[in-house]
Amino acid sequence: LGDAIEELFSRPQAAAAMLLATGVALLSLRWAPPPSHTATSRHWLAMGLAQAVALVPGISRSGATITTGRWLGLKPDEVAEMSFLMVLPLLAGAVLVKIPNLVGGEAQTGFALGSLGLGFVVAAVSGYIALMALVKTLASKRFHWFGVYCLAMGMIALLAMAIT
Repeated sequence: LGDAIEELFSRPQAAAAMLLATGVALLSLRWAPPPSHTATSRHWLAMGLAQAVALVPGISRSGATITTGRWLGLKPDEVAEMSFLMVLPLLAGAVLVKIPNLVGGEAQTGFALGSLGLGFVVAAVSGYIALMALVKTLASKRFHWFGVYCLAMGMIALLAMAIT
């Protein structure tokens, strides 16, 4: 599906439409069942498939995994943790693919490995803070409001493209 997904990146209308789909999915969380399960491999698989769908532009990776987990009856804090952990293999793979280019191209880019290390630490700390904020938002049952934002941005994007 690589070529088909890649082509969607050149079609902003598709991304705007998928932003609308993300908004609807997030708004649906208002009616998600109360937590009643502990995560199993079946839950991980379902959330992994949702993460794969997020390769499509406009689909939020964390929104897709969190929505899937909540609809499967998992606890908000568990879903947030699973969503966070699921991105780690993706990030590790991206780093492994890009590190040779960064190290070999250090002279051309001007980035020293120390700068990259500092960036890693700052990203880890800010990621942890964001995860704590996400858990708090999920626990407060206000996460669905991000759906309103996605719907608004998707509609604004479609209107802007229609006008121009």
